[in-house]
Amino acid sequence: MIRGLQKQILWLSTPKSRHFELVCFILRPERCRETPKDAEILREARSILLQAEPPIKERPPQGKKRTRFLFLLFFGGLLCGVLATLLGCALLGAL
Repeated sequence: MIRGLQKQILWLSTPKSRHFELVCFILRPERCRETPKDAEILREARSILLQAEPPIKERPPQGKKRTRFLFLLFFGGLLCGVLATLLGCALLGAL
């Protein structure tokens, strides 16, 4: 057990991170004596977090045009399959 140890700890929650829920920064003792501004510490901590993990790319919303296009492709393929089957049956029946 260690006694008499004092550390300044900064806890940051990261809701947008895929891997981390909470990040802990332990500040250097010599920096704590200088009493740096809180905004400066937070800015540096956030920059470290941004360097550590790239931002999550959100999927763009799919519009009605894309959905219609996919349905047209599906039914076009279905129609081609039916026509190929009918053509194959006609050719086999003719032989």
